Amino acid sequence: MTKAMLAHTLIEKIRQALREVRTADRGVLWGGREVDWLDVRSVLAKLYLQAGQTQAVIDQCREILKLDPKDQTALYHLIQTLRKTGNTKEIPDLLKRLSDLRVEATKKETEHNRHKLVEVGTPTSEPSQP
Repeated sequence: MTKAMLAHTLIEKIRQALREVRTADRGVLWGGREVDWLDVRSVLAKLYLQAGQTQAVIDQCREILKLDPKDQTALYHLIQTLRKTGNTKEIPDLLKRLSDLRVEATKKETEHNRHKLVEVGTPTSEPSQP
């Protein structure tokens, strides 16, 4: 089975599962867990990307970005797919947005690391001086 055929099979299985649980956007339980639509859409986008279904990738990425405007993966996949389709009009703005998100994420990580408490060995007691 080729990668595209496998992706298509998985997409169909996910679509069927979505039809079963799509009674509401929030609070839907599936297998005893609340459905996280962001995760579902992320998996769909990845599968569509593998299957080469460009319009479906674009649609899923846009929906992901509505739910989480800071999702760098969805933004990257949207840019990548728009390039493949030749629809480059909005790419410069999307690239700027992705760049800004990466800068913001780097700043947050730097700030987080700055305040991280790191224990290195145990302190030794030095003799007190008279």
